[in-house]
Amino acid sequence: MTCHTNIDLTSKVGLTWHVGNTPDEISFKVLKAALANGAHVWNSADFYGTPDEANGGWKDTSLHFLNQYFTAHPENSDKVVLSVKSGLVSMKTFEIDSSADGIRKCVNNANKILDGKKKIDLFGMA
Repeated sequence: MTCHTNIDLTSKVGLTWHVGNTPDEISFKVLKAALANGAHVWNSADFYGTPDEANGGWKDTSLHFLNQYFTAHPENSDKVVLSVKSGLVSMKTFEIDSSADGIRKCVNNANKILDGKKKIDLFGMA
């Protein structure tokens, strides 16, 4: 029996909520160590990041961070099962768009951010 450990990329590998960003060099070491120790299922979202209400979305999300990580470490892409949550339209109202068109837009946006560095293995609504 194989046990998969999940790593949540909510706060860019700070592993909990905190103020400020962890430098990539430290975050990358944490991800590599997690992977080496059996944490193969990584959880991400297109709304784990900085709200950008002016443009109707988020910037500097965990998906952007994963793009950077897999750019630096493409050899790890196939070792990770990536779960992506999406669908959140507004942090203020917690509105979710689960229409077929809304889901398609979310998946396309996540794939655009990942830029082919990693495929989404599991997609779910927030």
